[in-house]
Amino acid sequence: GSQPVTVTFSPTSATSYGGTLMVNSDATGGGNSISVSGTGVVAAGATCVVAWAGDPAHHNSDVPQYASNIVAIAGGWGHSVALASGGRVVSWGNNDYGQTNVLVGLNDAVAIAAGGFHSLALRSGGTVVGWGNNPYGQATAPVGLTNVVSVAAGQNHSLALRSDGVVVGWGDNGLGQATAPTWLSNVVCISAGSAHSLALRSNATVVAWGDNTYGQTNTPAGLSNVVAIVAGCLHNLALRSDGTVVGWGAGVTNSGSWPDYGQAAPAGLSNVVAIAAGGWDSPAGAAC
Repeated sequence: GSQPVTVTFSPTSATSYGGTLMVNSDATGGGNSISVSGTGVVAAGATCVVAWAGDPAHHNSDVPQYASNIVAIAGGWGHSVALASGGRVVSWGNNDYGQTNVLVGLNDAVAIAAGGFHSLALRSGGTVVGWGNNPYGQATAPVGLTNVVSVAAGQNHSLALRSDGVVVGWGDNGLGQATAPTWLSNVVCISAGSAHSLALRSNATVVAWGDNTYGQTNTPAGLSNVVAIVAGCLHNLALRSDGTVVGWGAGVTNSGSWPDYGQAAPAGLSNVVAIAAGGWDSPAGAAC
């Protein structure tokens, strides 16, 4: 596919790096592999971003040289967004819809999100700005939206979590993905899939809404003690406090039918500390 894969590292002393990174995109570790190699020297204390992708036409892996001191990264369908320590935002990759054209004067960002073809930034004052593809208004935050503490971006919709634990959505709402349940409260974390949304509540339970074609909003009965959530394209993952991972949706609860690419967590997986979900895969990485 054309989605970027990004790795960051921050050495404590000047460090040389080199070699080849290999990623298998199927569950068995078989075919569909891509690789990237390179060498260089990283200055002490610098934070570097290394990216590679399957679609060089969009320059997904061409990380700008000025992408330094990075503290957070996000990947869309063909573009990447990075947040620097001083509130500066850097973006690269597919720019067909202006999704890498970071707004002029944006220098106080504290969080970022990358959607299908749009990008979001949370500013230090608790307001949200967006840019890129906007036919559904997904890049335009609602007027008066304030006190935001985190943001998430789906294919064509966006979410914001306010400091009072309320979720606000906007953009494409054809499957209800931008409208959180009216009773939903005490939310501490949000995530957006292709056309569905997730929320983690302060009582460690999960709520999902939107597209349910593959059971992606059918939160497993009894799911509790959740400490992190993440929405993939058509599936979800939840990390429990005991280090185990629970999944549902395409390739998990509908195992054996399309689109099943082995998104379910491997049997016996334990001691997990963070999770991430892509289009059709479920890497153990990072989420809220």
